[in-house]
Amino acid sequence: ITGQGPVVFLVHGFAEDGRVWDDLLPLLPKEFTYIIPDLPGSGRSEQALDIAVSLSIDSLADQLIEGLSQENIFKNSASGPHPHFRIVGHSMGGYIALSLAERFPQWIHSLVLYHSTPRTDAPEKMALRKKSIDFIRKHGSGAFLSEVIPNLYSREYAAGYPERIAEKIKE
Repeated sequence: ITGQGPVVFLVHGFAEDGRVWDDLLPLLPKEFTYIIPDLPGSGRSEQALDIAVSLSIDSLADQLIEGLSQENIFKNSASGPHPHFRIVGHSMGGYIALSLAERFPQWIHSLVLYHSTPRTDAPEKMALRKKSIDFIRKHGSGAFLSEVIPNLYSREYAAGYPERIAEKIKE
């Protein structure tokens, strides 16, 4: 949590954590409070992600709000006891943002989808997600992330900074 002013959530995507926003944060307007959580099982999150449990986008959204409510993030909210915030969702974080907007529209001042979409996944993409889940169950999340993380970057970046890619995999 950094800054003062109206709340802006920056929600990371799959196979990332809140550090994905580190380079962007200094460029953002200073008159906001930026809340950059780590989703369950990511980064510095104290909540482990149990791969045997089906975590839906709605469940992740609920956990995000529950965690922030427990920390009294909204205690100084000008809108009273309910939060009123802006939210930027990157990739899967966009799906989480959409879940919140759909279920709690009165809380959302504005929403940005960054490399995300409001559209339902095509059948091919759904099949790929199922294949990923099966791979994780069989080989573990470490093996999965070793395969996925390099593909999150352009070939040029990955070739120029292999040590950074290796560091991300280790994190």
